[in-house]
Amino acid sequence: PPIHSTGCRLTALGAYYRELAIKGHF
Repeated sequence: PPIHSTGCRLTALGAYYRELAIKGHF
């Protein structure tokens, strides 16, 4: 379902930004 896909995308974005934060980009 679209909602599930959106949730997966948001989770992926969260992980992506977390990676950046860990690497010190923020």
